[in-house]
Amino acid sequence: MWHSDPATNPTGFGAWTKYILTYLYKTGRFEIANYACGYASNSQEHLRFPWKTYASIPIERQDIVQRANQDQGFGRMLAYGEPLLDEAIKDFKPDVFITSNDFWGGPSFAVDKAFWDKINCVAFWTSDSLPLLDDAVEKAVKIKNHYVTARFAENEFHRIADELEKELPKVTDDNQKKQLQNRVDSWRRVKTIPGIVNEKSFYRLSEQERLDLRKKHGIDSNTFLIGTGSRNQLRKMLGQQIEAFAIFKKNFPGVKTKLVHWTGLEE
Repeated sequence: MWHSDPATNPTGFGAWTKYILTYLYKTGRFEIANYACGYASNSQEHLRFPWKTYASIPIERQDIVQRANQDQGFGRMLAYGEPLLDEAIKDFKPDVFITSNDFWGGPSFAVDKAFWDKINCVAFWTSDSLPLLDDAVEKAVKIKNHYVTARFAENEFHRIADELEKELPKVTDDNQKKQLQNRVDSWRRVKTIPGIVNEKSFYRLSEQERLDLRKKHGIDSNTFLIGTGSRNQLRKMLGQQIEAFAIFKKNFPGVKTKLVHWTGLEE
């Protein structure tokens, strides 16, 4: 069972679902289910999927829909799938459960469910900023298979593990030392899996193609490019990126460089 956006959602998570589940389906080796965030049970989109889809929003359950309309917090968690996750697990009975979202959109509540670690469970989330989320740091002790999308987040988990481990010799209470060691071990378990891409669409161009592309956009071949892509949203903190670029230019004045930001891939 893959807990994330449905493959038809025009989101990064939707794309991940499409790539991962399509690959698994084509192997012919697995029974697959998508517990689909933000997906309503009256949507006909599920007819397009060759795998089983569980809607996180059950339109036929008027008690749940009514509560979601009255309670904004409950409605938000309903979209992420928290209220009905246990029911989906009980029905599908997966051997492997993977929750892939922002930490609060999946792993945060999944690790507290009764089924967690009674089957093979994986948390795979987008760690896109520092400091690390307090919730992710605290709940890491519950996660045996813990993956993040950014190497810097893995390094930060390992760093705080190193810092706590230095304090262990000072602890005299055996129970407390055991608890602290469990935290250290949990942070060291964190590993990186980069964001999923479709290799048919994203691949390294030849050197000549890259030079031609630079020439087309008036960029010299010896210019060091720093690129970032996202939708043009305030929460993407583009101002901070520009400030960071200014610091880079100040620290490396001899480097010919440009900051490239794109908000879409259309021509």
